[in-house]
Parts: sequence; C-alpha cells; structure tokens
Amino acid sequence: MATAPSSVKQAVRTPQFRIETVERKERYLKLLIYGNYGVGKTTLAASAMLVASMRDVLMISAEAGDLSVVDMKGLDAITIKDFKALGYINEFLKQHCKARNADDEKELIKLEAYNRDVEPAKIKKAKP
Repeated sequence: MATAPSSVKQAVRTPQFRIETVERKERYLKLLIYGNYGVGKTTLAASAMLVASMRDVLMISAEAGDLSVVDMKGLDAITIKDFKALGYINEFLKQHCKARNADDEKELIKLEAYNRDVEPAKIKKAKP
C-alpha cells in the first residue's frame, strides 16, 4: 500500500472530546427569530439596543424588513441575499471579536472601514 511522501501534510484527527477548565467567560447571544409577516421579529431583535449591556447589535436581515426600526439610532444592519454571505459575516465577526478582545482599535477601525466601504479616517473611534 502506497503512503504519502513525508512532505505531504496528513490530516489531523480531532479529539472525541475536549477537557476545559471551568471559568467565567463572556457569552454572546446568537439568535434566529422567525415568524409570520408583520408579527414584530425585527422590532424584537432591535429592542436589544434599549439595554445598555446589549447595545452591540448587528442585525442580519434576509428579507430587508427594517422599516420598523429606521428611527432606531445606532442600529447596524446587513441585508443578505444568499447563504454564502452568512459565511463572510461569520468570518468578519470572528475577526472583530478577536480584535475587540485584544483592544486592537486599529484593527477594529480597519475592519469596520472595509465593511462600510469607506476610508479608515472616516470611522469614529470607539468610546471607552
């Protein structure tokens, strides 16, 4: 039976379980809200902006139904047209959280500028 040359990397099998030390860590809410047209899904999701500790809201809309929240100041939203976009958003969120947790304001500004399609100088610095 032929084997791969030593220069070819072999796939590493992931362990069946992982041992972790229990500790308090920040948890984030990932939420999918679904329901009939007009029942208040968007308003419910955006209402997190009214809670000080939950104001970091990014609304991902698959149907462009943001009319009910147009007056909600500071609500960021992304309208997607396909599931591929969700993968890109997921990667952005991973990078964003990593930079935020490292207090890397320069990287946060760079990420936001790229995704808002503006120059980094146009991005306001985060308030402490």
